[in-house]
Amino acid sequence: MKILALDTSGDACSVALYDAAAEQLLAEEHVPIERGHAEILFSQITRATQQANVTLKSIDRFAVTTGPGTFTGVRIGLSAARGFALAAKKPLIGINSLEVVAHGAEVPPSATIVAAFDARRGELYVQAFRGSDAIFAPMATTPASIASTISNISNGTVFIIGTGAEILRSALASVGASAEIASGQALPRAAILARLAAARAPISEPVMPLYLRAPDAKLPAQR
Repeated sequence: MKILALDTSGDACSVALYDAAAEQLLAEEHVPIERGHAEILFSQITRATQQANVTLKSIDRFAVTTGPGTFTGVRIGLSAARGFALAAKKPLIGINSLEVVAHGAEVPPSATIVAAFDARRGELYVQAFRGSDAIFAPMATTPASIASTISNISNGTVFIIGTGAEILRSALASVGASAEIASGQALPRAAILARLAAARAPISEPVMPLYLRAPDAKLPAQR
């Protein structure tokens, strides 16, 4: 089973092709970029398919991050993945970006791992895991509030990963919780997304974006 995975939810544009049967990464492009995801995404996909010597028609499954992330970035990746999946009549797997980052962390199997993104405006996007199990659902919250929650559920040292890791570590220190920054990528990588998607059963419902709060940009008030 060949999987094409896309992530445009944050400050990177990431594409990967993965052969689940062989457990082999066939191609990956991960480009740090704050804006302009739509302008480079399709050229990345073209290069990845050429490198892997596969065609889009031969893809068995598509995968995409659903957020949280930037409002525009999430929409770009999801729109592209939906289009490919509909055209090919193949399944689309959506996985949230916090889960992708958490599963890329290098931590002991039973450790508490918290993925945290800097959501700005004094908030974090966070989700905690123990092994492959989610401890709580993704949320947008203040560092102080989530630090109290995490200190009550941790079973020892808490490992943190993501763009908001340093912010959360400071908040945890203020409540006396032991925390370490985990090794791994602070932003979602399509290669990790693809591996997670290989183990997921397709769902019949449409894959929807995960928005934890309204977009920062507001339309002008009507006069």
